[in-house]
Amino acid sequence: MNVDMTNDGPGTHREDVLTITVNGQVREIPPGATVADLLQQLSIEGRYVVVQLNGQIVPRAEFAQQVITGGSTLEIITLVGGG
Repeated sequence: MNVDMTNDGPGTHREDVLTITVNGQVREIPPGATVADLLQQLSIEGRYVVVQLNGQIVPRAEFAQQVITGGSTLEIITLVGGG
C-alpha cells in the first residue's frame, strides 16, 4: 500500500487516500483498507498486537473485516513476552 504521504489535514478524504493517525503519526491509506491491511503495510505481526480504533479494542478475529475510515485514530500496541 504505497501511497502519497502529502497531507491536507486529519480526516482529509481525497479520491485515492484517507488520512488517519496511527500511534500519534499521521498516515495515509487507500479507501477500503482494513486493520489487517494496515498491519501488513507496517510489517506488524497481527498475532501479537492489540489494536484500538477510535477508542475501541478491535477483536483480533475482526482485523480482516474492520475497515478504517478517514479521520480514524488507531493505537497499535505490540505485546512483548519474556522470562
